[in-house]
Amino acid sequence: MGKGLLVFVGVLLLATALLLWAGVLPATPSVDPPTQAVIPRHSPIMGTNVALQQYGDNAQRYDVLQAIAGAGFGWVRQRFPWDLIEPEPQEFDWSQWDEIVRAIDESGLSLVAVLDGSPAWARPQQDSANPLAPPGTSADFGNFAAAFAQRYGEQIRFYQVWDEPNIAPHWGAGPVDATEYAGLLREAAIQIREADPEAIVMAAALAPNVEPGGINQSDISYLDDLYSSGAAPYFDAVSAQPYGFDLPPSDPAHQEVLNFNRAMLLRDVMQDHEDAGTALWLSSFGWHAPSPTMTGSESPWKSVDEATQAEWAAAAAERARGFWPWLGGMAWAWWQPPQPAGDPHWGFALVTEDGLKRPALNALDKWNHDVKPLSPGVWPPSHPAVSQQGGWRITDLAADPPHGATIANNRLLVQFEGTGAALTIQRGPYWGYLDVTVDGAPANALPVDDNGRSNLLLHDPLAGRAVVSVARNLAGGPHRMEISAHGGWQQWPLEQIVIESKPATSWPAWLPWLLAGIGLICLMASSATVRSWVTSTGSQSPAGIQQRFERLDNLPVPLVYGAAALLALLSVILPGFLGIIGLGLLFLWLVPFPAAGIALIALSIPLFLVPVHILGRGFSPTELIIWMTAVALVVRTILVYLATGRDKNNETNKPLLKLSILDWAVVALLLISILSLPFAVHFGVAAREFRTVILAGVLVYGLVRLSPPVGKGAFDPWPVTWAVGLGALIVAVWGLSQAVTGLDLIVAEGVRRIRGPFGSPNNLALYLAHVAPVLIAVSALGRSRNRRILALLLLLPVLAALLLTYSKGALILGLPAAILFLGFAAGGRWRWIALATVAAGFLLLIPLYSTERFAGLFDLNDGTSYQRVQLWRGAWNMIKDNPWLGVGLDNFLYTYRTIYALPTAWQELNLSHPHNILLDFWTRLGLIGVIVGVWLFAAGFWQGRQRLKSLSGDQWALMLGLLASLVATLLHGLIDNSVFLTDLMILFMLSLGLIGRSWNDI
Repeated sequence: MGKGLLVFVGVLLLATALLLWAGVLPATPSVDPPTQAVIPRHSPIMGTNVALQQYGDNAQRYDVLQAIAGAGFGWVRQRFPWDLIEPEPQEFDWSQWDEIVRAIDESGLSLVAVLDGSPAWARPQQDSANPLAPPGTSADFGNFAAAFAQRYGEQIRFYQVWDEPNIAPHWGAGPVDATEYAGLLREAAIQIREADPEAIVMAAALAPNVEPGGINQSDISYLDDLYSSGAAPYFDAVSAQPYGFDLPPSDPAHQEVLNFNRAMLLRDVMQDHEDAGTALWLSSFGWHAPSPTMTGSESPWKSVDEATQAEWAAAAAERARGFWPWLGGMAWAWWQPPQPAGDPHWGFALVTEDGLKRPALNALDKWNHDVKPLSPGVWPPSHPAVSQQGGWRITDLAADPPHGATIANNRLLVQFEGTGAALTIQRGPYWGYLDVTVDGAPANALPVDDNGRSNLLLHDPLAGRAVVSVARNLAGGPHRMEISAHGGWQQWPLEQIVIESKPATSWPAWLPWLLAGIGLICLMASSATVRSWVTSTGSQSPAGIQQRFERLDNLPVPLVYGAAALLALLSVILPGFLGIIGLGLLFLWLVPFPAAGIALIALSIPLFLVPVHILGRGFSPTELIIWMTAVALVVRTILVYLATGRDKNNETNKPLLKLSILDWAVVALLLISILSLPFAVHFGVAAREFRTVILAGVLVYGLVRLSPPVGKGAFDPWPVTWAVGLGALIVAVWGLSQAVTGLDLIVAEGVRRIRGPFGSPNNLALYLAHVAPVLIAVSALGRSRNRRILALLLLLPVLAALLLTYSKGALILGLPAAILFLGFAAGGRWRWIALATVAAGFLLLIPLYSTERFAGLFDLNDGTSYQRVQLWRGAWNMIKDNPWLGVGLDNFLYTYRTIYALPTAWQELNLSHPHNILLDFWTRLGLIGVIVGVWLFAAGFWQGRQRLKSLSGDQWALMLGLLASLVATLLHGLIDNSVFLTDLMILFMLSLGLIGRSWNDI
């Protein structure tokens, strides 16, 4: 190979192998039985929500249920309100509900019974007016659930315990709490299973939501908390409500987006907790479409027209059927809601108030009655896609071949779509076997006899039950399976048909190992190639690659950063492997220009929660760029080393840098974090925070300290500075657009707060308050007119957004402290300007003190300030029990709410940090962590102060702004988070890296 080509090929092959191992590229199909698809589905899969109590007599109910069954629906979901059934303790009124259960049973439909709502006598005082609130004593609800199961256990299999506990008002006046709901679920499950051993207990249907907690919590994080609370043994199915809003069924799943595919994120949570064998039901889904005769208030679910509603309803059903083998069943939002005519709920109705069918019902009716091949999942032999010849006896539970069955005189014909199939069989002490063909050929996963037939033996003296693969690695698409029996009659041997689906495009398991091996050989062989490349240039020392890098240094600086930004953008917007190619080109560009990667990191910091999708998988853009830049810097260093050899006189072979006191502080943070991992209460969450917060931050610091500059001279801090400012501008405008449109606001304590892409307004305020001092310093104290104007243009929307977060920590502590620091550090008239600015700011905030959020700021006997003091007391108790190493990274939440929360702090239990920088370091990393935290800030201030002496003009203003940002971090951190979030840690380390690095005096 030619000059340098071995290096390129080696790196490319190693990168491809890493992508295969990481699962970014399609994985190898398994040859094991498809046990991942052992979740039985309800058949028919489609159901609908009903409120049968709204109809005046039984005749109407029977008519409605017959219409539902006639449209091909297989089940209904009906609420049974505890407050109406047991209005007084042990005084039950079953009359209406007996009729409803009997009517459903006689219609042939299955029933999912939703048990929720508490009577007045069972509710706590603060919820006396809210019948949707949970009871004060969970045993009261358990007694009701037991009475319900005892009465209807013969007619009901599915019991859903409560409804939408993750949002108000379904969890009463207090904050939603998955742990509290887990206790209620446990009580009900134990009582129901005692009364009805065959019951299927379903967890409450979770409302789609993106809020972080309080009176509402994201369904994704709530389910995660539910598993963490140990609730898994007490439910047999999870329930979701993935309404489509105004997005099509194909819209990809995203943490911050409410759409139909949000169900996939709940499924990811289940798999993360190793619960892939539990079904997920769509208890309510659909799109809202006002009918032509409908009037009333605007829909909170957004709206589409009726034709789109009908089209997307059928498309969603087909998508779920074909691609979600873990799906138990799915129910349309409403047949007819119980709300008054004109209420927005009627936009989901399949039948109008006047009894007319709507287009969505016609679409689902057709979809229900179309005979569809079996899709991935577990199916009974009675499914319409299974036909028979020869007199098989077929039920929902099993199939039995005809008496005297031979291969020639009986067949089950199965139409399916998938890449593999298996049969669940019940063997016994008799002789018999099944002959199976797929697409006319012997099933490829079974042994073949001398006659060319594939045989599945049914003989087993121990009468074992098994899932046996019959076909594997089929091409995606429709297939026809034929099953013939020889013997086995009156044994009911065939119980289920299991269809699996794997990616059509896959790679052999040995491929990444082969690629990695060849890549390493190329890199090893490249040493001689590179040296010959160096020699061919006619130079005996650092020429070669070093000279080629120096030629690249002559490229215009805007071109270097612009090309990096363009390649990053193309990697995001290009589909499939084109995006991978874009990432590869970006990586190759970062090898000579790792400083451009630092600018990309700075730009993406506040967008770390907004994933980029590559080959269908989501990645944090910030973390992706950090690792790419780090690897690029390593590759660059290796290439230069190979080119220059071991010549001790070479400048290149001298140490990369002499470690400063600030460098050692960063190393100490990394080491104490690693040391704390084995002692963390929950290792998994600690390891995740170590990777996404600590390691990411340390890598960024190292990149700033080690990356060679773009062009000639020393490192230029301005591209990174403007990238930080541009990132802040993006999220500030994001938040301001929320204020203008009124969408995605957090309305609480008398104010409407913006939050940008973050889950909380406080997170947005923390980021903006740490960036604003840098922009203030450059715009006020800089010398260059252009830089001052640019900084000011970035600053104005940042300050406007910061104000609309209504963050007490930012507006009263962090930002004023930073401004005062800038003024007194600049000296002279700037001191008075800073004092006047802060005073004017506090005067402008006077109207806010009349709001609930600010009125109780200094009230230590009630309100948020009182709660904050109680939180600090609980955190101090935690520290006293764990003084040396704390409880571990990101473990505060799990330890505080289970052990150290004081009774006086019950309103805020789901807190992930102690809202104080000193307590945060101590609870996470112990006393040594506090020492390291003090060391970091002290070293940063000391080194920044030393650097100020040698800087002037714009560089002096920028350094002062970085130090002011540290002041804002410290002061804001007295009552909120400080550095232990991904964006805050990376910004903190980026600032420290700039403080500790020599700059080009431009």
